[in-house]
Amino acid sequence: NKFGEGGLPENPAVLTFGHGLKSSYEASKILEKYDVKGTYYIISGLLGQLWEGEEVMCEDELRQLAENGHEIGVHTVSHPKLANLSSDNIDKEINQSKKKAIRNYREGNRHP
Repeated sequence: NKFGEGGLPENPAVLTFGHGLKSSYEASKILEKYDVKGTYYIISGLLGQLWEGEEVMCEDELRQLAENGHEIGVHTVSHPKLANLSSDNIDKEINQSKKKAIRNYREGNRHP
C-alpha cells in the first residue's frame, strides 16, 4: 500500500466521474500524468453512444482505463429515473450493469 499501513492519507481527495463520458476518458490522461487514479461510474448500455448530447466512451476506452489502474464502477444499464421503476426493474438495471462490468473489465480494478 503506497499510503502505508493506515490506508489513505489524512486528507484524501477522491476523484469520481459519472456516466462514462468521453470527456472523463480524456481527463484520465491528465490524471495519469500525475500518477493519480479516478473512479469511473458507467452507464453500461450506452457505451459508444450519445447520452444527453455527449459522447459516452467506447468499450476499448473503458478497458484502457481499467488496464491503467482506474477503478470502474457501475451506474445502471440505461440511466432511467429509478423512482419510476418497480423494485424488480431497479434490480435488473443495477445487476445487469454489474455483470457487464465484471465480465468485461475484470483485468482492471472495479467497484461493482
